[in-house]
Amino acid sequence: MGEVWLAYDRVLARSVALKLLYPHGKPDEQARRRERFLREAQLAASVIHRNVVHTLDFGTTARGEAFMVMEVLDGETLGDRLEREPLTVAQLVHVVRLVTRGLIAVHEAGIVHRDLKPDNVFLIEDADGIFPKLLDFGISRDLRGGSSAVTTREGRLVGTPRYMSPEQARGMSHVDRRTDLYAAGVLLYEALAGEPPFDSENLGDLMIQIITEPAPPLSARRPDLDPELCHIVERALAKDPAERFADAREMHDALTAYARRLARAPLMSSIPRTAPSRPPADD
Repeated sequence: MGEVWLAYDRVLARSVALKLLYPHGKPDEQARRRERFLREAQLAASVIHRNVVHTLDFGTTARGEAFMVMEVLDGETLGDRLEREPLTVAQLVHVVRLVTRGLIAVHEAGIVHRDLKPDNVFLIEDADGIFPKLLDFGISRDLRGGSSAVTTREGRLVGTPRYMSPEQARGMSHVDRRTDLYAAGVLLYEALAGEPPFDSENLGDLMIQIITEPAPPLSARRPDLDPELCHIVERALAKDPAERFADAREMHDALTAYARRLARAPLMSSIPRTAPSRPPADD
């Protein structure tokens, strides 16, 4: 849908990330895409939190191209990190606990992210250590205003298939915050087991698995894991949203309590300093 550039704000003398929308298609199609892009920027800008990427501005170039200005992030996505180097249990609990802290802020703003996945979790480092930031509100939904960066209707799939909750896989247009908790469970399960709970090259088969089949027990794939951690993951992956954590704060508290047991675990090793990475495109 566009490109992300490293740019320089000459007024405030700082580097920023500039997400530029391609002006493709007929005029009416361009207008719809620009409106979607604006809603994405508005939703992202409504959340100000350490664990959520900061959206700073929105505008249009002299050539009519819409752009969004974001903070520059120096590091790598969780997806890239997991491909490069496995994380310890303590490191994963640390990252996902902070992801749920970001989700608390997103949900309190009345937003459902709907596309939580490793490529939308960016790991950065500052003087306080390494922590994640949530990216990409391109398909998020505003529960309070009813608006969405992507207009949805019953039966239309919105999200990244592997990380969809059963209600998303069914194409339900009105999913609540617990769909993000399911995705957080998939993210943690995949990082711990080395593979997601459900996977198939055939999209239809994958959707059937997510909707109808129980997730393979994490303990079967990782017998060495603490049953308490397995229970946290399995609760997040419950088919029925009512059986999951009630909200992101409850899942965060469960992970925090477990993290206390791992307080003496080695700290996460530093991530390489690289050029600012390009936020992933919507799936």
